[in-house]
Amino acid sequence: MEESVRARAAVVQAAIGAGISPVLAAHVGLGSQTEGGASFFGRAVRADVRRSFELAPHWALSAGAAGSIVTGGSDDVDASVDLRSLRGGGADVPLVVGYESDGGIYQAWFGARGGWEQVHADNIGSAPGVAGSDGPSLPLTATRLWAGGLFGFAVGFRHLHVAMELDVAYANVSGDVGSAHMQISGPTLGPSSALWWTF
Repeated sequence: MEESVRARAAVVQAAIGAGISPVLAAHVGLGSQTEGGASFFGRAVRADVRRSFELAPHWALSAGAAGSIVTGGSDDVDASVDLRSLRGGGADVPLVVGYESDGGIYQAWFGARGGWEQVHADNIGSAPGVAGSDGPSLPLTATRLWAGGLFGFAVGFRHLHVAMELDVAYANVSGDVGSAHMQISGPTLGPSSALWWTF
């Protein structure tokens, strides 16, 4: 029973990603109210393209698409599970409505995002929870489908802003650790904060 619980934890950690992690991101205008960007968040690199449409004074709609490549991971729940060889990728589609006050002092946005990601690792360790075990290596595969909403706000002056965002989603994760198959579903919360500079 304990090994099954640890295997489930390893699948969730592989599919959903690191807990607390740094985020580095940059966006550049491409013309015609379109911009592209790249970001790194803990274990993956993400590239996206989005376009905005003015809805009313101070209000705009942003729609886009993004792809990500998973470059590695870690398991904060069980240190004996080795996710450094984790590899994979996915895609997501965000749809966001945003508000900006005069002078850009206050900004707020809300919207929806859904996506898919698949990852795999050749060897996560001999047995979850048993460091140094001499048993056979265990491959891992995991697939995640999710959809949910987001809300964020920012405050600042001219080029510098402080922002916070909360992502709430419902995720379905299915995966295999060795010969064991499991499926987990439930809500996820993703709070984040940022300091951004606009050129």
